[in-house]
Amino acid sequence: MKKLVTSLLLTLLLTGCSTEHSDVDNTVNNGKIQVSIGQSLAIKSRTSIGEDGRSAEWSKGDKIALWAVGSEGNYALEAESFSLYRYESGYDNVVFTAFIDPMPADSYTYYAAYPIPVSVSGTSATYTLASEQDGSGFVGSADIMVSAAVTAPELAAGVVSKLDLRFTHKMHALRITLPGDGTLGGQAITAINFTFPTAVTGDVVVDVANPAAPATLTNGSNKLRVKIPNGYKAGDTVWAMIFPTELDGEILYTVEASGYKSVERRVA
Repeated sequence: MKKLVTSLLLTLLLTGCSTEHSDVDNTVNNGKIQVSIGQSLAIKSRTSIGEDGRSAEWSKGDKIALWAVGSEGNYALEAESFSLYRYESGYDNVVFTAFIDPMPADSYTYYAAYPIPVSVSGTSATYTLASEQDGSGFVGSADIMVSAAVTAPELAAGVVSKLDLRFTHKMHALRITLPGDGTLGGQAITAINFTFPTAVTGDVVVDVANPAAPATLTNGSNKLRVKIPNGYKAGDTVWAMIFPTELDGEILYTVEASGYKSVERRVA
């Protein structure tokens, strides 16, 4: 495999946000009721990136995890999966829905996180931040977010419960731009391999009851491979997500194309 020299521009940024509202039916399904949450301009987030490279919005297929803790500390919901029901970017409105067991009347503290965690213990949620990522689009599913707590009554069927969920982004987004036509040996670049001075991928644990608390990283790796399955095209932006940490030292990288691999270089 031939070794060539190339250079690249790497931008570390925190992503911005977007949202919605709609009517939903209250279909009963095996004793469960359909409930919905949402509020115009209230649920703030993003899982696809906007044209400005910073703002973002919910995407089809998105799901959030919702906790509901009653006045006596009982869990009515524990990381319950709510699916995006309706989204209209022109109106900044979003509604998420789920089938749940009826909730007893009470005042609840609601916590929320995105995406659905791999495992849960109380309000501790664990995610896997992969060391190999698809960089051909914004990695919304790797953009771990936690909402500030909201106090509200039980969720009921037939109405959209207004939960003013305000999410905090827990990861950092990398926006990667390649110079020139982005080829190597005349071939389209299909992967970028990074070596960071510290661990940036692994198992991420967040406390949904304390969104201001730093996330923790275990089983960490300082390696990140960003794939570009369809090949890089001039002007493209490549995306990846990493754990937020002090990058005190050199970041090294190589790029790959069919039959070629570059020499290792430092990120400028």
